[in-house]
Amino acid sequence: MYFKKIVKSCLMFLVASVCVFVFCFPCDFFKASALNLRAKNLNQEVLNYKNTVAKYAKQKGLDQYVDVLLAIMMVESEGRDPDVMQSSESRGLKPGAIKNPNESIKAGVEHFSELFNYNQAHGMDIWVTIQSYNYGFGFNFFVEKRGKACTFDISKEYARRMSGGETWFYRNKISIPQGGWMYCYGNMFYLDLVKQFLE
Repeated sequence: MYFKKIVKSCLMFLVASVCVFVFCFPCDFFKASALNLRAKNLNQEVLNYKNTVAKYAKQKGLDQYVDVLLAIMMVESEGRDPDVMQSSESRGLKPGAIKNPNESIKAGVEHFSELFNYNQAHGMDIWVTIQSYNYGFGFNFFVEKRGKACTFDISKEYARRMSGGETWFYRNKISIPQGGWMYCYGNMFYLDLVKQFLE
């Protein structure tokens, strides 16, 4: 009987502690703690920009997303183009207009930050943000009305609508199992491409 009272008291203390923790810390703590993504298989060209990416990510409170941003860079340019984050279009410029890697990274992190903040505020996760980096803000709104989760089918449907159904051949190890084609708008495989460099 005495043992049962001790167990009951311990359980009550545990529940009370959890409740206090929940109320004392913002929900963003849990969202942040849930993310444990690390970059893998990055080339040296991309790794050379890690400190610059980290600097701008810190300014936006995105310290823990540096590896995600590096994985995006790997897909965008492999670190081999002056516009390393392919950020020109996010600034309303023509593709490749940015000629300075530092400027490209700054713009890319700002673009990612805007997408990320909107998605966090509306209950969407990092996967939506990554695909939106390619598609733009319109994809956020599209996903928000369709369950708030980024699936390949949703990415494909968005590209179909935005392209008017026009397709072209697109062949790599990710696209070939899906037929080796894609719609002529952004890249419906973008999230899977980035995931290749995350674990």
